[in-house]
Amino acid sequence: MILTLVPLTFVLTLSNPVAIFSFIGVFSAVGLVGSTLWDMVWMVLGIFLGSLSWWGILGIITFSSKRFMSQNALRMIKIVSGIVLISFGLWAIGTVIWHKGAL
Repeated sequence: MILTLVPLTFVLTLSNPVAIFSFIGVFSAVGLVGSTLWDMVWMVLGIFLGSLSWWGILGIITFSSKRFMSQNALRMIKIVSGIVLISFGLWAIGTVIWHKGAL
């Protein structure tokens, strides 16, 4: 099972905006001038393994905590999470509209 999760984690990492900015930040801070191919491979591998660890730990915590919660508690977490996400989205849209002078 773990071998099927590694490619999924790799795709998740590459599609995650935070990981993309991490790549950009690391490569700009370290600088690519004078770096060998192996230096770049080690940096990418380090970021990938860090993301793999993060998603693995997050998955284990989530999976383990589901056993200790009732269905009502899980439903409330889903509802509150949805409200928070929608609120942040509306706030972001409102901020853009407000700063463009539309309101």
